[in-house]
Amino acid sequence: MKLKIFNSENCKHIQRKTPIVSIEFQKGLFRINGTAAERIGIKNNDQVSVAFDEQDELWYIFKSKENGFFVRDNAQKDGSLIFNSAPLTRRIADFMNYTKKSGRCIVGSEPVTFNKVDYFPLIVENLKND
Repeated sequence: MKLKIFNSENCKHIQRKTPIVSIEFQKGLFRINGTAAERIGIKNNDQVSVAFDEQDELWYIFKSKENGFFVRDNAQKDGSLIFNSAPLTRRIADFMNYTKKSGRCIVGSEPVTFNKVDYFPLIVENLKND
């Protein structure tokens, strides 16, 4: 018999906050939690953009150098960043046929690098109306 023993020493719970982008569709508000901001590599006053791969129908978020949405600290002082774009929330909602007021997307851990830019997947599949 070959037993692997699990106990309080080797099974300590390590809380890892999931990188999330929350979207309030009616307000056109995006909230990037601190874990997601760190993953994307953004801080207050940086710029982000969102890309849609029309071929594979995948969404991405990335740090932009120009023409992006300026992110700002969230008033909740929880390390999250926010930006506004009602047209973008409508595009995502229309693409997903999403009718709820708000939803959350996980930010993927492995970026796709294209033209020296890291595009982080936005997992929008959990935006369901059920």
